[in-house]
Amino acid sequence: KGYYYLLSFYGGFNYNRTFNKHGVGGNLRYYQAQTFVRGDNPPYGKQGINGKASYNFDKRYFADFRFSYVGSDEFAPGHRFGFFPAVSAGWLLSNEDFLKNNKTLNFLKLRASYGEAGNCKTLSIDRYAYQSHWYGYDSAWGGYIFGSGFAWSDGAWEGRIANPDLTWETTRNFNVGVDLTLFDKLSFNLDGFLHKRDNIILEMTSSTPGDLGASAPYVNAGAVTNKGFEVTAVYNDRIGNVNFFVQGNVSLARNEITQTDELDNLPEHLKRTGHSVTQPRGLQAIGYYKNQDDIDNSPYNALYKVRPGDIKYKDVNGDNIINSLDETAIGNPEVPEWTMGLCAGMDYKGIDFSFLISAFAGRSVYMDNAAAWILQNNGNATNLAYGAWEAGVREDNATYPRLTTEANKNNYRSSTFWLKDGSFLRLNNIEIGYSLPKKWMDKINIKGVRIYANGQNLLTLDHLGDYNVDPEVINAGITGYPSVRSFNFGLNVKF
Repeated sequence: KGYYYLLSFYGGFNYNRTFNKHGVGGNLRYYQAQTFVRGDNPPYGKQGINGKASYNFDKRYFADFRFSYVGSDEFAPGHRFGFFPAVSAGWLLSNEDFLKNNKTLNFLKLRASYGEAGNCKTLSIDRYAYQSHWYGYDSAWGGYIFGSGFAWSDGAWEGRIANPDLTWETTRNFNVGVDLTLFDKLSFNLDGFLHKRDNIILEMTSSTPGDLGASAPYVNAGAVTNKGFEVTAVYNDRIGNVNFFVQGNVSLARNEITQTDELDNLPEHLKRTGHSVTQPRGLQAIGYYKNQDDIDNSPYNALYKVRPGDIKYKDVNGDNIINSLDETAIGNPEVPEWTMGLCAGMDYKGIDFSFLISAFAGRSVYMDNAAAWILQNNGNATNLAYGAWEAGVREDNATYPRLTTEANKNNYRSSTFWLKDGSFLRLNNIEIGYSLPKKWMDKINIKGVRIYANGQNLLTLDHLGDYNVDPEVINAGITGYPSVRSFNFGLNVKF
């Protein structure tokens, strides 16, 4: 709608040549761009050069070097440009004389790489955070009154504290991999990675005094390490008239905050350092208050005036008070650490069949929607209400706190009670089809006809039980688009 437009220049040259067994190549490019934003905002500017140089010997040994030298007007002069190199190497062992024409091992390649990348902007960061900004009051927004005559004067206040040393966030990526093919049928790909993100730009709210009178500055003070691996295996074969394939993959990606804005004397259970970026935090639920004596003899609850049947929490810091200072890391990260998939298919004399299964593990989901918090925000009751705590009826075996229409600040808050295992296995797709014989089609000058039927989102196995929600998208059908199971029948005709 005309909110912005881009003006850019991009140019360079490429070179590739082979000398006997030596292959060389490279390129060098320059670019400059300005993004013009509607209104009084100055355009966003970037400028830089990038290039690469590659070499291979006899299609056995490979080396590659790349770089980017880029600048952004988001930072102060002297900090605007960043240099980000990358280097990779590979060895194609299956082209060596001792492995050539090997009937068992058809392909084997070892590879490794190291590279750096930069980020100059995140959505939550003010523009030109390296500069001081002042904001003014006028008669419409406020000001100051002086003297007995109530003389009016417009005012001004200081904005966020400037940081002229602010610069690029940097990610350092280490990767190693192996590609392998056996018997011309079985292929493996294995990749391991270690990514270290440094100089993450943070708003220093925790370490900045609250009475400073200005917003906390942005500082390159964060660091996160992400590591893991991915394995993919594919098997293709033929038995008689049956062609089939099976493909599976599994990956692990685990991250850890190694540096962030936290006070040095912060209790260990309150620290985010050492945990995942998406690590949930909350109170540890240890049951329900049984009666008023239980409430009186338990640590004082500063969250709410609790009643029997409300959720009871652990006094983590031992100060005999239940409040936000008892919150700690709970459950697994919100983003799954383990991702798995399996697909397979076959065809036999025109009949074909295939399916796809996916699975997530090492993940927690937080139940805070209308399906879980019944009678809240004028919501309805669900089947969960049958397990609600009730004095003299359902106390020791209750699966849900006492029912209330109040906005209970004790029960409905982040805690282990609402955090559930988000692991699941899903049958994503099944399809079966039949292609009419080619000799029939040739008679009527048609290239092919296929009749098929398939189903999507057919079966899900999870740990959420009575909550009756989609484990992949918790709010599907509640505040988001519903998860749909579908069946399709079709006919493909090629002329």
